[in-house]
Amino acid sequence: MLPAAFLVVLLQPQALVDPTAVAVARAFAQSVADADAVASSALCATPMNVDGEILADRAALERRMAAVLSTRRLERRYPVSVTVLHAAEARRRYGPPPRRIATAVAADSLVALVRLPPGRSGYVVVLRRVQGFWRVVAVTS
Repeated sequence: MLPAAFLVVLLQPQALVDPTAVAVARAFAQSVADADAVASSALCATPMNVDGEILADRAALERRMAAVLSTRRLERRYPVSVTVLHAAEARRRYGPPPRRIATAVAADSLVALVRLPPGRSGYVVVLRRVQGFWRVVAVTS
């Protein structure tokens, strides 16, 4: 017979991800695919880490997102999938986060892996609760 504490651990489901955070991650991926800098920036917190560059205010963030989205050949790079995991689970499955955004990945963070169609590289989005709302705090390709 197994101890009761052991049974409780076995019967508990894997930690579920807040569906609101999943919706934010998907909305961010969609706004990037649509090259909509205003919508993607609205889902972000400040300061925001974009490929290792820390953007301290909303205006800088909007300018950077507009520049990133206008220079990349998006060609309807709609996401194939958006997988959202707790930071610890992402670390366990895939190893440590990329160094340029590692400081943005806290214990309470969620990591979204955005997979694009074959032949296109995906990207990583880090989400965290900021003033009670899920926000994107880092993104890198």
